[in-house]
Amino acid sequence: MKKLLSILGTLGLVSTSATAVVSFTETTKDNNSGVETENGIQKELKALIEMAKKLVNEKNKDKEPEAYQALHNAIGAANGTLDIYKNEADHIVVLAIAKTTLQDAINVFENIEAKEADKNLLDERIKNAEEHLAMPTNNNKHDTAKKDFKKAIEDANNIFKATHMLSQQKEVDKAVLVLQKAMVDFLKATNERADYKELDAAIIKATTSHNERNKDKKDEANKSILEAISTANEVVAANHTTGKQDIVNKATQALLEAIAKYEKAGLPPLNPENEEGVDLKALIEKIKEANGVADVDAKATNHKTEENRIIFQTAIGHAQGIVDGKPVKGQEEEIKAETDKLDAAIKAFTGSDNAKANIEMLKANITAAKAIKDTNKTPKAIKTFNDAIAAAEKVLGSETEVNKQPDIDKQVEVNTAANDMWKATVNFLSSTERNDIRHIIANNTLLSAPLKNVEEATIKAQLEKDFKNFTSYTIGNVEQTTKSEKYHVVLTGTGDYSDTTIVQFVLKIDYIKDQLTKIVTGKKDQFWTVSDLQAAINNAGLDRTNGLIVHESPNDGTTDNRNFRIRANDSFDYSSFSGELMISQKLGK
Repeated sequence: MKKLLSILGTLGLVSTSATAVVSFTETTKDNNSGVETENGIQKELKALIEMAKKLVNEKNKDKEPEAYQALHNAIGAANGTLDIYKNEADHIVVLAIAKTTLQDAINVFENIEAKEADKNLLDERIKNAEEHLAMPTNNNKHDTAKKDFKKAIEDANNIFKATHMLSQQKEVDKAVLVLQKAMVDFLKATNERADYKELDAAIIKATTSHNERNKDKKDEANKSILEAISTANEVVAANHTTGKQDIVNKATQALLEAIAKYEKAGLPPLNPENEEGVDLKALIEKIKEANGVADVDAKATNHKTEENRIIFQTAIGHAQGIVDGKPVKGQEEEIKAETDKLDAAIKAFTGSDNAKANIEMLKANITAAKAIKDTNKTPKAIKTFNDAIAAAEKVLGSETEVNKQPDIDKQVEVNTAANDMWKATVNFLSSTERNDIRHIIANNTLLSAPLKNVEEATIKAQLEKDFKNFTSYTIGNVEQTTKSEKYHVVLTGTGDYSDTTIVQFVLKIDYIKDQLTKIVTGKKDQFWTVSDLQAAINNAGLDRTNGLIVHESPNDGTTDNRNFRIRANDSFDYSSFSGELMISQKLGK
C-alpha cells in the first residue's frame, strides 16, 4: 500500500495541484489558432487511454503489482474526466490536464523496472536439501535414493540459476514443490531394498508362460510379453529402496496384467451356446435379469435412490464389460465370480431403501411459518394458519428421521403441501388485524346510567345496554385511583378485538347510604349545622370535595330532630355518585 501511495503521489493522483491547474488554463485554443481543439484533445485522450490499457493488460506482468494498480488508477481518472466532462465553454482545460496526467502516469509506469521472480524459498529449500544429503545419519541410505535426491537438487539449482521474471513465479514455486517431494522420498528411504518378491515371482511366471506358449502365439503377442518382462527387469535393476515400494508394486501389477493378456491371446472366445460357454451364458442371463430390475425401477414412481442406482448400474456395466471382453477358455472361474457379484448387486439393490421425496421446500416453508409470532391476528385467522402448519407437518412426517419422511412417489403431495403452506403464510400475514377495542368503546367513556353497585354483573349489564351486541372483552377490577377520579374498570379486548380501554361510571348515592347515615346520626349532643356537616362529609373522603352537597330540609315542627338532604353534585358529572338522600338527626343521650 505504501508503494502504491508513493507512485500515486509521484503521478499527482493523490491530490490536485493548483499550480498544475493554472499551467493548463490556456492550453486549448480554437481551430484557427493551430493549437489542439477540444474535440482533438478528447480523441487523443481516448487514444492514450487505450495505450495505457495495453500496458496494464500485457501478458507477462513483470512489474510490481502496485505499478499496475497506479496506472489503472490513472486510467480510471482519465475515463472519469471524459464521462463527467460536459461544459465546453467553462471547463475546456480539464481534458488537457487529464491527458497530461495520464501521459505522466504512463511514463512513470514504463520507467519502473521489471521484477524477477522470488526465489528465496527455493534457495532455502536447496540449502536445506543439501544439508540433509550431507548428514551422517543419512549415509546409510541406499545409493539409488541418494542418486535420485542429488538429481532433484541439481534440477532445483538449474531453476535457481536461470532467469525467471515475476510472471514466471509459478515455475519457481513448482520447482519448490518437486524438491520438497524428493526430500520426503529421500528421508523415507532406508538402506533396505524394496520388497521385490512378488515382482520376481511375476517375472518367473511371465518367462515360463512365454516359454510354454510362444510357438502357439502370434509374433505380436510374443513381442508384447517380452517387452513387459524387460520393463519389469529394469525396475529390478533400479534397486529401489523401501521409500519407492509403490513403483515396484505398480510394475508387478502391470506384468501380471500383461501375462493374463498374453495367455488369452489367440484363444477362441467362449461360446455361450455350447457346453464350454455355460458359465458365460449364465452371466449373460444374469445381466438381462439385472437390466430388467433396473428398467422396472426406472419406470416406478417409488424408485430407489440415485446413489443406489449408480452403484447398481456400475455393477451391470462391469459384468457387461466381462462379456464384451470376449472371455476365453480358462477364464470360467472369473466369469462365475462375476455372476455371483452381479447376483449380490441385484439383491442389494432390490432390498435398498426407496428414494425420498425432496422436502427442502416444504421444510423451509414450515420453518418460516412457525417463526411468525404475530399474535394480533383474529382467532379465526390464527386457527386457520395453525391448521395449515399441522397439515404440512403431517405430510413432512419428520424433519430428522429419514425413515418417517415421504418416499419419492409422494413428491406431488409434498410439492402441493409446500405450496399450500406458502399460500397459508401469505394469507395469514395479509389477513385483517384484530380491531382496537377503543374503536368501539372510546377510552374513559362514562356509562350512561348510574350503577347500584360495583359487581361485574351490574357493570356488564349496563355495558350491554350502552353497546348493544358487543361482548368481545373481559372486565377488570373496579378501581378509583384517587377520590378526585370516577370509579372505572379496564376492558381488555378478546376475539377479534385487541388492546384495552377504560370505562368510567357513577354509583347511585344509595351505595354509600350507610356511611352517610353514620356520619349524620353519629353526633348526639347537638345538631349539625349545614357547614359543619358538609365539612364532616368532605373529610370522610367518600367523594371529591363538595362532590356531595348538604341541604337542611324542613322538619315536622318538632325540636328533637333535624332533616338533611344530601345530593350528588351532578354539575358537569362532578360527583362520583348520582341522586340524593334524606337523613334525619336526632339528639339523645
